[in-house]
Order: sequence, then C-alpha cells, then structure tokens
Amino acid sequence: MKNYRASLINNNFVKYWLPFFLWAGFIYYLSDQQSLKSSLEPMWDMILRKIAHLTEFAVLTFLLSRLVSLYNIEGKKFWFIVLSLALFYSVYDEVHQSYVQGRYGTVRDMIIDFNGAFLGVIVWNFYKLKEWRKKR
Repeated sequence: MKNYRASLINNNFVKYWLPFFLWAGFIYYLSDQQSLKSSLEPMWDMILRKIAHLTEFAVLTFLLSRLVSLYNIEGKKFWFIVLSLALFYSVYDEVHQSYVQGRYGTVRDMIIDFNGAFLGVIVWNFYKLKEWRKKR
C-alpha cells in the first residue's frame, strides 16, 4: 500500500505539479531578460509582446486549473482560487520585472495577464465539459 501511495504522489507531481512549475519558471525566465524586443516595427513589437503576456498566463492558468481540479475543488471556490493565484503571480511577475535592468512592471500588463488567466480557466472548463460529455 505504501508503494502505491508513493507512486500516486510521484505521478501526481509529474503530471500536475511539474508542468505548472516549469511554466511558471519559464515566465520568470522571460521576465528576467533585459530586453525582449523584436525587430518588428514598434507598434507590432508591442502587440506581439502583449499577445505573449496573454498567452503565457492563459497557459499558466490552464495548468493551474488542472492542478486545482485534482483536489476536487469546484464552482466559485475553484474560480476564486485559480484566478487569485494567477493574479498573485502576475503581480509578482511585474514586480520582478521592475528590478530587471531595462524592464519595468505595469498595471496594464497585469490586466493583460489577468485576461489571459481568465481565458485559460475558460478553456479548462470547456475541456472538462467536453470530457464530461464523452463519458455520458
């Protein structure tokens, strides 16, 4: 029985926790870079970077939703936990950027991050709905 529990814990870590931590680390790595400007025109560079913010946090929150659902948390509590944690990481990310030379944190980016987080949790819910319909 102990080996089964240890195996289950390790499987949950690898399947649910590790992807979340790796993605959070990837966001941290990108935020730690002095410059992420592309060779595009300034307007297109800004659009690309804002789409990247949205996408980063959509993926982060999708992975976080997988993780939280592992613990059978549902409904309003699920949404509150997932979006609060995503918002916390967004604030942390912007504060971190403000300490990196050549970078700065903005409330605008936090709003974009939160929109990405909202998108990520919506995609997760559609995924779960599709999975639920398959089982019926």
